[in-house]
Amino acid sequence: MNTYALTTVARLKSFLEIDVSTYDSILGVIIDAVTDFIESECDRRFKKTAHSGIILDGEGSNELTLPNWPVVEGETFTLYERTSVNYGDNTWKTISSDKYRIDYNSGIVIINSKFYKGHQNYKVDFTAGYAFDNVTEDSLVPLSDVGLSDLELLVWKICAKAYNDRKGGGNIKRMKLYNYDVTYSDASEVDDKFDQIIEKYKRFTF
Repeated sequence: MNTYALTTVARLKSFLEIDVSTYDSILGVIIDAVTDFIESECDRRFKKTAHSGIILDGEGSNELTLPNWPVVEGETFTLYERTSVNYGDNTWKTISSDKYRIDYNSGIVIINSKFYKGHQNYKVDFTAGYAFDNVTEDSLVPLSDVGLSDLELLVWKICAKAYNDRKGGGNIKRMKLYNYDVTYSDASEVDDKFDQIIEKYKRFTF
């Protein structure tokens, strides 16, 4: 399973009331597929991740929106602006941290002047996401411990639908993963509150 998976096989099996290991492999594949599906819908990575050299466009305002949040306070945060004279050159200058402040919850950087409008003219190193752990068996930190219990419940429900529909039937989408043929229905049919939960966690674009 992916290290950023949004649940574990054991937790999903508890939800599905499965007490045998027969289907562990297919459940792991379904969890990975559903995790990728939800992260694609939300346009973000939920697991705490260090991001290095992320290139961003200045929009001519005093705000720069990072591609992931919440930003982890206390971790390395470095902001650069491109100083290349010739287009295509790759030289950068670090922007002093006293020139901007960070809204850690929203992942927005506010500068005391403006971020000049341009293509790929800013770069940032930062860490963002939630510190859950679905890999280390002796120290698991579930999503509920970091305030994402509704998101994990949604993952369980979509996984349950995928598991039940894996042999066909219903209004389903199909994807081939490794040696498994995984299917799941349109997410809006899995949970009436799907859109509400996704809207709560998705990255907004302007």
